Amino acid sequence: MAYDRYVAICQPLMYMVIMSPRTCSLMMFGSYLMGFVGAIVHTGCMLRLSFCDSNLINHYMCDIFPLLQLSCSSTYANELVSSVVISTVVIASSLLILMSYALILFNITQLSSGKVKEFILLGLTQQLELQLPLFFLFLGIYVVSMVGNLGLIVLIALNPHLHA
Repeated sequence: MAYDRYVAICQPLMYMVIMSPRTCSLMMFGSYLMGFVGAIVHTGCMLRLSFCDSNLINHYMCDIFPLLQLSCSSTYANELVSSVVISTVVIASSLLILMSYALILFNITQLSSGKVKEFILLGLTQQLELQLPLFFLFLGIYVVSMVGNLGLIVLIALNPHLHA
């Protein structure tokens, strides 16, 4: 979606050429491939564990960390792999989205015509003096929430007492 927004804003006349069905299919395949590889890694790590206690999971869904609590063997490697996979997916996705927004912002600031900038930022407000401050405000809110979510994920991954 971030690439789609970038193309729609920065190259609107070439949108249909750039965002061809092949490009959309490749991006969708890449997303599915990331999810499939993550699931295979987690499943492979789970296969090496032995479970000898209860088969009841005190959780509303069968997730990785509640399942690890049932294991009799060491789960350190599983927790490490889960943290690495989750961190990689979150960081890669966040960087792609931030890069897309940075390119959009860079292209907006490079435009020479005030009318084009006004058209792009018109969705925020009709008052010209408020358009850029509102854009930066909303971008800041988005970045802060994304960094906060990333911080929570890292905190939960590093502290075993916070695991569900």
